[in-house]
Amino acid sequence: MNAWTTGHFIIVAALTCLTLQQTQTPGAFRLKQAASKSDVKQKDELDEVRNLLLKQGYISIPLECLGESYVTLKITTKGKTIRVVLDSGAPCSSLDPERTKSLNLQWNKVQNDHLPTKSRDIWDYSLRTDLNGLQFGELRPGIVPFHVINLNDQNKSLKSYGHELIDGLIGNDFLTKHLAWIDYPGLRLYLK
Repeated sequence: MNAWTTGHFIIVAALTCLTLQQTQTPGAFRLKQAASKSDVKQKDELDEVRNLLLKQGYISIPLECLGESYVTLKITTKGKTIRVVLDSGAPCSSLDPERTKSLNLQWNKVQNDHLPTKSRDIWDYSLRTDLNGLQFGELRPGIVPFHVINLNDQNKSLKSYGHELIDGLIGNDFLTKHLAWIDYPGLRLYLK
């Protein structure tokens, strides 16, 4: 097993060959380990890490792959389920106002000292909404800030391949705050 840190959270990955396997959900895939002699040992090591996280009070949340590019999870807010990309490289969590229009979000102007106002015409860090009542599996994290992101191009691409569309992303701000562990082989996100 190989573990390395990115920011304040840990990514866990097995040193085995992984392949994508179609699931019953259109456009969703799961990682499948290819057979090797060390599979049993690596599975035991991953199970040990997973069990330790659960004993430490972490919540396990299922992840899905859309195509070959997006690892996603579903979160619930205001009685509705939205799909967000897990993006540990994004500085902050963001939602697409067009995709989340039915949530009737209040977008407020904010001054950010650590983020640019706009980035690559898809992010607008000058607008933010604070969502309360989110549910990530069993985790209810309280108030979570989201900035604006335009996902039109990404969703056009996903739609052309028959995949489900995405509504936003969970970024490094949230992942760091909740001491995230990402289990790629098991397609699970562990949060505290």
